[in-house]
Amino acid sequence: MCFFLSILQKLGHRLSALSKTTWSEQTKDEIKQVLTVEYTSSDESSYEPDSDSEVPQLQNYKVKHLKWERTRLTNVKQTLDNIYLKSLPRRIRQSLVPRVPHSQESEREIPLNVIDWAVRQAAPARRPVPMPRQYLVSGSPAGSEASSSLSTTFEDRVLDPVLVSTPHCTRQC
Repeated sequence: MCFFLSILQKLGHRLSALSKTTWSEQTKDEIKQVLTVEYTSSDESSYEPDSDSEVPQLQNYKVKHLKWERTRLTNVKQTLDNIYLKSLPRRIRQSLVPRVPHSQESEREIPLNVIDWAVRQAAPARRPVPMPRQYLVSGSPAGSEASSSLSTTFEDRVLDPVLVSTPHCTRQC
């Protein structure tokens, strides 16, 4: 039960941070699609004995990375977490239990409602055939129509700026 409450708190913090961004409503709606329990990594409590007593104290939360999670989703989550943390008073920020990466990845399966920009495609069953150098340099063969026919996707339209900057947020006093 505590596990589920931890995930709900994390989701609540991210939704709160999302409302403080200056992202467009369309972008916010697309991000809200992945702010669900299925797309949220689990935290494992790590206890160690305190130096003054024998009673174990909570030292940190170990976060298991979702192995199917795309880097773009990870960046959005980190941005929202940073916005949330910056919105807290300094005293509360300093008293929070730190979150550190877990040494193991999560075993959680890919969600049923797959959002393409957030989920990695399944790994190929066999080793891919090496591509000729002309494909590796330009990303597509000369004269290819494939890349020009693609419409602007969520990740192209919105998330590239996330990689280079943190969006502005409005602080509610």
